[in-house]
Amino acid sequence: MASQLLGSTAKRCDNRSVGVLITDPAGRLLMFDRNTFPPGVAGAAGHIDGHGDEFDAARAEVSEELGLTVTSLSPVCSGWRDNRCRRLPGAEGIGHYWHIYRAEVTGTLTPSARETRNVRWLTPADLQTLTARTAAYARGQITNAQFAEAPGVEPVWVAWLVAAGVVNATRGDLDNIDRAAARGHGMDRKDSPVTSVRNHYGPAEITADGKVIAGGKQVSFTGVNADGSFPGEHGEEDQ
Repeated sequence: MASQLLGSTAKRCDNRSVGVLITDPAGRLLMFDRNTFPPGVAGAAGHIDGHGDEFDAARAEVSEELGLTVTSLSPVCSGWRDNRCRRLPGAEGIGHYWHIYRAEVTGTLTPSARETRNVRWLTPADLQTLTARTAAYARGQITNAQFAEAPGVEPVWVAWLVAAGVVNATRGDLDNIDRAAARGHGMDRKDSPVTSVRNHYGPAEITADGKVIAGGKQVSFTGVNADGSFPGEHGEEDQ
């Protein structure tokens, strides 16, 4: 049952996230392979949680994940994405309202071993190639295992890189990739009622005992651990 799957102890999503683009003078972006769920190549990102406002959270994520100090932040874009994270759905269901920034940084790069691997500078051409891999994954041409082993851009990041003018993607590919972000890595590719609680049911409510109620009925989630967490969550802070 959903109440057993979701539990009441797993951390709940705050439905608010930040992402940070760090660029060098040559126009390359500082990116890494995520070492936590969900897999993909991404920039520094995370929930706002108790960091303060979105600017505070952006500075904190860069420091936590890359060991760098942000000296300036410039807003790039913002908006809602139906991307699944490792936490229980928040008050607004599955998804996050994102704020994306460009940042100037200082300090010595000291990546978090828990959250990152293969940190490197990527050109827009590199990221375009990785975006094509994500599009192929979203179309079902690459398996979950293959994508985890050699990831493309993390699905939720593709739309932000397009908005920032870094990569290009067709409308059809963006729609497929959004669905991949919403269902979460390792879940069925077919659309399900939880692909987007907001789109399919409207606002969701989490009861005191951990049940998710949307559209007047309990929503059953698959692909989660018995304690209600998503794969790799236990005790970790993560987007």
